[in-house]
Amino acid sequence: MRWSSILVVTMMAVLGGCGSSSPAISADTRCADYLQHPAPERHDAATRISAEIEGVSSPGNPMWGLSLDGACGSSPSLTLGEYFSHAN
Repeated sequence: MRWSSILVVTMMAVLGGCGSSSPAISADTRCADYLQHPAPERHDAATRISAEIEGVSSPGNPMWGLSLDGACGSSPSLTLGEYFSHAN
């Protein structure tokens, strides 16, 4: 009985952490790290961040995801905040 309890607790800990294994994408995220995330996650983050940074034209536009993917491919050390600051 003891081993089964340990197994259940271990599995809960492992499965509980599955969704949070990668850090959230923020304005401070570097492009190289941004590109390591799945496309839907990247694009959702790009839309969200574009709405959070003041002065961005078309804040919240879903096309920011594709635009940011292209820019990050050529500038891996750029942060997302830097990208949006220059995208006005």
